[in-house]
Amino acid sequence: MGKNSNKQQRRKAQKEVKRRQKRKLAVAPKTRSLVSQIHIASKWPLMECHVSSEWQENLLGNVIVSRRGPDAQIAVASFLLDFGCLGVKDVWVHPDVALSLYKEKGAMNSPNIGDRTEIPLDDALKLIDAAR
Repeated sequence: MGKNSNKQQRRKAQKEVKRRQKRKLAVAPKTRSLVSQIHIASKWPLMECHVSSEWQENLLGNVIVSRRGPDAQIAVASFLLDFGCLGVKDVWVHPDVALSLYKEKGAMNSPNIGDRTEIPLDDALKLIDAAR
């Protein structure tokens, strides 16, 4: 009797694991809201963080933050900051950019951003907060 109950418990546990895996797959990342995707991407490790080189002279600059996901996708956030008077003028967020697309045409290759310098994330957050 003891061996059968152990087998039954193991089978039940295995079925429960399979059910949980199916539930996770049922909620695909594409069906999640943008806010939910951004929240998940905020926990990924930092890949790059850049600021426009001439933001101090122009009082206008871009801060770009990118994070790398577990499946080789990239989350990119770009902030257009006006330090003169308007604060944050525009924000562009894309939580799921393919790594190949990011390397080929990514936000870092955009011609209208100009020269960029890499900065630590803490400095980027300070710039965004100062522009508000």
